Amino acid sequence: MKKILHISKYYYPFVGGIEQTARDCVNALKNSYEQKVICFNHVKGEYIDIVDGIDVLYCECQCKISSQSISLSYGFNLKKIIREFKPDYILFHYPNPFVAQFLLKYLNEKIKLIIYWHLDITKQKIIGKFVHCQNLKLIHQAYKIIATSPNYVEGSNYLRKVKEKCIIIPSCINEKRLMTDKASIGLSNKIKQENKGKIICLAVGRHVSYKGFEYLIRASKLLDKRFEIYIAGNGKLTKKLEQLASDDEKVHFLGLVDDNTLKAYFIAADIFCFPSITKK
Repeated sequence: MKKILHISKYYYPFVGGIEQTARDCVNALKNSYEQKVICFNHVKGEYIDIVDGIDVLYCECQCKISSQSISLSYGFNLKKIIREFKPDYILFHYPNPFVAQFLLKYLNEKIKLIIYWHLDITKQKIIGKFVHCQNLKLIHQAYKIIATSPNYVEGSNYLRKVKEKCIIIPSCINEKRLMTDKASIGLSNKIKQENKGKIICLAVGRHVSYKGFEYLIRASKLLDKRFEIYIAGNGKLTKKLEQLASDDEKVHFLGLVDDNTLKAYFIAADIFCFPSITKK
């Protein structure tokens, strides 16, 4: 059985879009490949845990610089796992420039590098310029690059240089996570009853600038009292967003919610709000 080493910024139980994608990839391939995962730890400490039957190495993170986690042990751990596990493929979730420097150093000709290119670095201008040469090396060494749409390839400063390597795999949803049951339907009915006669709007995601929740909250102030805005998730901007919405009774923060609660709000919602933004 061939082997895959997955490299994700963080991993379950950390909640995030890239992390969920990484976990879905692992679970989709677990019956066909031997797999391991290496990532940063979102809490203190360094250890190996088993998630969905797969070994996950959580490397301790000492600090963050412009959203990039820094781990003093990551390079050593990556070198060791490549040497001992001997993967046939490495699936690397980009962006992650700190890890990319070690990956380029320890990658050998026997390993096929597959990059899951989630986004270009656009906000952090200084880091973007710093990793330009690194990115060119990455796409040159990549066996294949996964993008979520043809437009994404065309819009990327790097992917359009290597279109022949790009594979389009649309963002997917694990259907099992969204299957309804009596509990989720019952909770959704309760939510609807509590908001009887209202238009329920739902937004979900980490509270970071590019998700655009600030604009959703500002837009809410222009709406009448028929609307109720529910925002699920949390992040570094949560307190700022709560303060921005403090004078608007229509906006409600749900915090981190489990899958069952999230399903209930999806069922109950009349409108799903997707205020994400990109500034270039």
